[in-house]
Amino acid sequence: MNMSNKTGQDLLIEMKRTKEENESLGISLSKQEITTLEARFDNLIAEGCEKNPVQFSPETLKKKGSKKQSPSRNLLDRLQLHRDKVLRFLRETAIPFDNNQAERDLRMMRVKKKISGLFRSEEGAKAFCWTRTFASTFRKQGFGVLASLQKVLEETFVFS
Repeated sequence: MNMSNKTGQDLLIEMKRTKEENESLGISLSKQEITTLEARFDNLIAEGCEKNPVQFSPETLKKKGSKKQSPSRNLLDRLQLHRDKVLRFLRETAIPFDNNQAERDLRMMRVKKKISGLFRSEEGAKAFCWTRTFASTFRKQGFGVLASLQKVLEETFVFS
């Protein structure tokens, strides 16, 4: 695929796959690989900025406040401004590519609210949140959820 035909989405997916392939081999990305991928990202953003220049109509210039831009230009500006945060997953192995796990962790709370409407007391809501937090953490750490919760209640659980 020609680089000029590659979209930002294609490049981010390639970055994710490259990182996952390296992690499956037990290695992290080299500084050279990271630098190359970041340079490609920067080039793609620069190309996008050329194709979507900042354009303001005469009416927009007369109005006070922030100037309205196209959604494409807004996205490009945000990607430039938050470049280090967007690409942080390349440099730090603990940083996931996406936030799907965080969304899954919150989903049960939404389902509970939808079904029950609300909690009967603030204490009940706190207990539910603590239980969900513990369960999520145990799962992420590879511990059995029920056995671990039982040990926590017995005050015998120890993270190793």
